[in-house]
Amino acid sequence: MEKFKITIKPAGAVILTALARFSHLDTLLAYVLVDEFKNKHRDWKMEDIEKIIANDIPLQKIKFSDNEFLYVNSIPVCINEIPFSMLSFKTAQKIKEKDTSKWIKLKINIYKSSNSNRYLNYWPVEVIAKAKKYLDQERGPHCMRQIKYEPSLIEKIEYTGCGDVELVERIIKQLRYIYKKTAIGFGKIADIQVEKASDVQIQRLLPVEYFPDVVPMFYSRVLPPYWDKSKGVYLCGLGVVQC
Repeated sequence: MEKFKITIKPAGAVILTALARFSHLDTLLAYVLVDEFKNKHRDWKMEDIEKIIANDIPLQKIKFSDNEFLYVNSIPVCINEIPFSMLSFKTAQKIKEKDTSKWIKLKINIYKSSNSNRYLNYWPVEVIAKAKKYLDQERGPHCMRQIKYEPSLIEKIEYTGCGDVELVERIIKQLRYIYKKTAIGFGKIADIQVEKASDVQIQRLLPVEYFPDVVPMFYSRVLPPYWDKSKGVYLCGLGVVQC
């Protein structure tokens, strides 16, 4: 097991939500591995997916019990991020001229709403029909009425971790898109670089219950798999883990 750094260069605009800013590298690796498995096994079961999450991600673990652990990997660090709300048309044109791979369309609003009936509270039917591909539905009992996604230009996104560097590189380089609204072109990846880096810090969310020295920030599901409610919700803070 060795320390490493991953550098992802987006090809254009990225939609990075608040939740994604605190999502760890292992979620991306799990996405690729699970997608691979589903493509090969049409009769897959949820138990198969749970085994992949627990056994196949090539990262070092911090174990608390037989079925409770954390992966030694980081949350994303965004380098030179510019939200679209801070971009003028002239600035966008300059960026596009400098790097022709940048996909920039400033006059676009992307919304997330609870259901089609609530869309009618904000737009006429003809507008909804025209903008349907930019709309998404929010679910759950505590969903907000209206959310507007804000795209950003990000020079690069960095992750750090500790694990089998060659296997991590093989998996992560299969990603083509990252984060939200990839179906309409956001989050396209231009390049991914993986390098050994013994001097990097690995900063991630840590449960205060097991790491009492971290400063509490918010409650989160922090033990993989993150969708498993039986794992519980922990009061967490940011801390540095060792390889």
